[in-house]
Amino acid sequence: MTKRTVILLLTLSVCLMPSMSMAKRKKKKKPPEPYQWEEITDADWSVRQDTADGDPGAVMIFERIIRDDTAFADKGQVFYTVYRRIRVLTDDGRSWADYRIPVDDPEQRTIRVEGRTILPHGDTVELQKDQIITTELVKTRQVKVKQTSFSLPGVTDDCIVDYVYQYRTGDQVGRWKVQKNIRLLHGEFKWVLRNANEYSTRMSTHGWIYRLFRHVVYRLPNYAWQNADFNTSRKFDGSMDKPEGVLFKAENVHPLSSEPFSLPSSAREGRLLTFYASPGNSFKFWQSLSTRILQSISNFFEEEDRLVKVMAPIKELPDDQKIAAAYSWIIENLKVYSIWDYYENFEESKFKRDQKKRVKRLKWNESANDLLKRGYGLETEIEYLFYRMLRHLDVDAKLAGVVDVDGGVFDKKLKLRQFHRYLIVVPESQYHYSFYSIREPFLAPGKLPWFVEGGTAMLLDGSNKTITIPYSEPDSSVTDRQYEFDLDDQLILRGSVQSTLTGHDAWDVRRQLHEIEEENWEKTVTDDLKEDFGNAEPDSVTVVDVTQPDSALRITCYVEYPALSRQGSRMMFKPLEFFSSHSENPFTEEERRGIIQFPYAYKLHESGEFRLPEGWQIEALPPDTAFQSRIGACSVKFQNREGNLYCERLFRLDYPSWNPEDYGEVRELFVKRQEFFDQIVVLAEN
Repeated sequence: MTKRTVILLLTLSVCLMPSMSMAKRKKKKKPPEPYQWEEITDADWSVRQDTADGDPGAVMIFERIIRDDTAFADKGQVFYTVYRRIRVLTDDGRSWADYRIPVDDPEQRTIRVEGRTILPHGDTVELQKDQIITTELVKTRQVKVKQTSFSLPGVTDDCIVDYVYQYRTGDQVGRWKVQKNIRLLHGEFKWVLRNANEYSTRMSTHGWIYRLFRHVVYRLPNYAWQNADFNTSRKFDGSMDKPEGVLFKAENVHPLSSEPFSLPSSAREGRLLTFYASPGNSFKFWQSLSTRILQSISNFFEEEDRLVKVMAPIKELPDDQKIAAAYSWIIENLKVYSIWDYYENFEESKFKRDQKKRVKRLKWNESANDLLKRGYGLETEIEYLFYRMLRHLDVDAKLAGVVDVDGGVFDKKLKLRQFHRYLIVVPESQYHYSFYSIREPFLAPGKLPWFVEGGTAMLLDGSNKTITIPYSEPDSSVTDRQYEFDLDDQLILRGSVQSTLTGHDAWDVRRQLHEIEEENWEKTVTDDLKEDFGNAEPDSVTVVDVTQPDSALRITCYVEYPALSRQGSRMMFKPLEFFSSHSENPFTEEERRGIIQFPYAYKLHESGEFRLPEGWQIEALPPDTAFQSRIGACSVKFQNREGNLYCERLFRLDYPSWNPEDYGEVRELFVKRQEFFDQIVVLAEN
């Protein structure tokens, strides 16, 4: 073959490549075969509602899940197939024919969805393609997160529904939420392990590496049952030299009960976690993770000459001012962004060109110098920076990982990352620590958001020491409201309310307002106040001291209620109903299964005067009442002040977390609060 011929063939092949590629792209995929449903049995139809077990009109006959990891090594993909059969028994149970596939990973994609409804007389109604809906949860240039939902057709009060869906994901941690809100009779979770044989060829010259690789990754899968107070079993498929999978089973799982003021469902539900991890105990895992995190911080601060300049004047301050100064410098000079902010367009200049806005994307910081030069960074980078600043100040600061208590609980036995955030911990003594959460806006130094209180913090210094974050005292979060009401001749009640908020109460409002434009503050606060004042419409709302975390937050508004009803020449009403609508007793059940978990300890004090119209007088007042226990306290006081009605109310919750055995005392406090709240004042017309 001549040189000229070779060149011609190469040129021809290059020219043909796009056409061949196009042809390949245009080739339609063969649709998957219809799913082979299992036969409906008499036992399925014989399932009945168990009201004693809290079945809300439906029972899940079985759930079969297959997690297939065999494609992960080549493509980084894990495939899930979920097949459920549900017996719908009442109208309340029909909602179980509507389903939204949960999204645990931004790269998750739904591959197939099929479903059917089987009626008692034998007819079957199939789920159609146009009844499957896909919506976008997040859409940016870099990330598109989609969610699939469907509603099975033809559902009646007495039927059986089947549905199956399959999706792929890159998430390596398998989560089987075994416990539902309805009873599960039989559950299976089959975990098909990664295939190590594909590595045998490329690793044949390094047999010891291959054996170690198989031993670590394939022969030592990890799993953990959590809150599994039901019958479970496990069975391995294949041999120890060539494991193929693990089959987990769960039988007769009772529903997850819903109780007011509980831990999050992820902390209460029975579930299974499956994952791959290195051999050894959990202590070594967390020790290794601590080392890697501290090393990444060290690498990030290899270039920190800008930080050295920032620290120079702070080092000159008295010791008792240094930490607060470092904290304030970050708050005042740096912007904190989440990982999702980096996926979205960040607009720096607002002008148009060709009717399109020019936007500039956030840049990833490679070093501390980048962070300080640009003036913004990820939440974790800001936490690293504050940690590093304190170390520069010779403060024995430590980095700690923590799980938000409203999102889950920390399990030290699990060998996987669990943290929601980092805290900076400064030891004050052997058993006392100061905690700093630098990423939260409008928190004073040493203050924490309520959703980390009571949680477990792990020191990431190699010691694996855990610390329980203390709860704040009730006097730290106080809402004080003062009312001035006028009752006119038409018995319409009008007046002003001034609220002073501190601690968590104030921070929660500041956090909401921080995320919106100032011109929308009044509407946001007004919407929140509507819940407080029942059927009144708050008006002329003003908010003061929003940006000062060390000061109290003040909210004033004007309210007007519909005309009160009278009975002849008398009027009976509950004046405390106009104070707040948050006094209903949430604990009506006689018994309690789970922990009672309030957001935080707090104190609410309300006082006000009702100025009566001419010709009306106070005829009867309830006696002053008070109650106190180790759970908290409440009291109510009524007075006749020169012909006008004065009321004062106090409620205090001393501690936010109580065990089920304390339920009787917790319930008693809230029963008393409701009784005091419902007391009646009698007015008479002269």
